[in-house]
Amino acid sequence: VASIRKRYSRAQRRLRDRDQPTHSPRAEVALMLERMMAAIIAQDKDAVVALMSQDVVALTDGGGVVSAAIRPVVDRHRIAQILLHLAKKDVVKESIEVSFVNVNWSSWLLLLDAGQFHSLTSVDVRAGLVNRIYIVRNPYKARALMTGDAELL
Repeated sequence: VASIRKRYSRAQRRLRDRDQPTHSPRAEVALMLERMMAAIIAQDKDAVVALMSQDVVALTDGGGVVSAAIRPVVDRHRIAQILLHLAKKDVVKESIEVSFVNVNWSSWLLLLDAGQFHSLTSVDVRAGLVNRIYIVRNPYKARALMTGDAELL
């Protein structure tokens, strides 16, 4: 029993002491998403990299339903390369619709392909640079959006 209590207190301390993500103001997130989208559409890797902090992390969620990175991507050059590749493959299609939506008190970029959910993307911004990138590709997690429960900007 004593060892369980000790493990529990250590786990609590680790959770309390770790770097907790903070939510960036909605306007700051929307502006950064616009800048990133412009650089990605222009296929300007240097501009995409310049928007990201040295320790940026990209997290994706396909939910086992659609393809997505299984592990976090941590190198900003690699993240930029992936984003540019996906844009070449998907975003430049004429069937892609892009809009901003408010989800969980933050701005997200919603991509629809021929009216069907493609992905949601948001970022955390620290010191004027992207610190975290969140990409949700799991259509079931976006169900509230597809049923009209989200607030369109």
